[in-house]
Amino acid sequence: MHSRIQMLALSDYRSYAAAELHTQGRSVFLFGPNGAGKTNLLEAISLLSPGRGLRGAPLAEVGRRLPGEAVGRAWAVSAQVEDARIGARVIMGIGCRVGGQALIQGPTVMGDGCDVRERGRVEHSVVWSNAKIGAGAVVRDSIIGSDVWIGDEAVVEGAVLANGARVKRGVRLGPGARLEPDEVAG
Repeated sequence: MHSRIQMLALSDYRSYAAAELHTQGRSVFLFGPNGAGKTNLLEAISLLSPGRGLRGAPLAEVGRRLPGEAVGRAWAVSAQVEDARIGARVIMGIGCRVGGQALIQGPTVMGDGCDVRERGRVEHSVVWSNAKIGAGAVVRDSIIGSDVWIGDEAVVEGAVLANGARVKRGVRLGPGARLEPDEVAG
């Protein structure tokens, strides 16, 4: 399974105030003098996959700094990716994982660090950071808070799950269902 970056956008990232690279899925060759920002582009791309990035730098260190600034600025890296498992109009944050045979269909927004296990499906939903979608689980037309855990084979449809909510294995939540912070269903 191949993924192709269609577009990469950077904002206040390392040496870049702002940049967009439109590749249309074609190969790109980077060349230039030392300090031009080639490795910064590669590091930005590496942040889109799980792990700590190409250099392993703490995220607080990658914001662009002007001379005299002690702390890096707030920064952003985003990409449009073509992947058979990820449909059109899907925005995914840094470090998201999509397991084998999982499917993400848009419009969907997924925050940083989300994990969709094998055969999991996320369709037409907003999923905040660090949510875990179990193997074979389905999330459709829902809003999922940060640090939510949805167990294997669970179905969440038309629901709103607050931060830290848990849905046990095989549980079905239908339209209008709501879970409060740290509430457990099942």
